[in-house]
Amino acid sequence: SRVMEEEDCAALLQAVNKKAFTPALVNVGCDRQVLRPEVRDGHRVIVDSTDLAAWLLEVIRPHLPRELEGFSLIDLNERCRFLCYTPGQCFEEHMNGCYRRQ
Repeated sequence: SRVMEEEDCAALLQAVNKKAFTPALVNVGCDRQVLRPEVRDGHRVIVDSTDLAAWLLEVIRPHLPRELEGFSLIDLNERCRFLCYTPGQCFEEHMNGCYRRQ
């Protein structure tokens, strides 16, 4: 089944495309990021928006578990990261860092 309807996808793309996609950087620790196209050569846009995160959660909530490993789903992180890869681009296997709310 579809996670998002076509009109939801169009609304999300419209919201995300208000900012420009830029080459996706790699986190190297100590709040530093570097361009490493041999490791990650896609593009990214970061949108910090509690409204967008709340809307996205409502759209995808029916496809998510209410609870996972004893934790309840409350909200989505307001730092929304959207990535774009064209054929031939990749991001090598990795572990994600974390974002802490201020």
